Amino acid sequence: MKINLSNWKEKVSSTEKAYFSYSYELPSQEFGQLFAKTSDYRGARFFWQTPDRHLSYIGLGTVKQFFNAETEFEAIERFKNEFFKSFCMVSKRKEAPILFGGFPFDR
Repeated sequence: MKINLSNWKEKVSSTEKAYFSYSYELPSQEFGQLFAKTSDYRGARFFWQTPDRHLSYIGLGTVKQFFNAETEFEAIERFKNEFFKSFCMVSKRKEAPILFGGFPFDR
């Protein structure tokens, strides 16, 4: 499957934003198999699904990583405020995810 973002390019460029989120619905299928197809991507990847398998997310890339520290909350708050100044939502649905995070259990 290929996704053509050329029709969104002008919208993103005209806003002078550095980050964008693009979300869309896919026909029901095995998302684990779809996630496996992204194995050539060299950056961070994630897969998340509800237990009933009615909602699934696949993500590629990392904008920022935070590590445990006493002052980490303030750093996250500053990052959040700056991030949303340079963020453009590219989606037909307002319910689409903007950021997705989690905690690594292998470190």
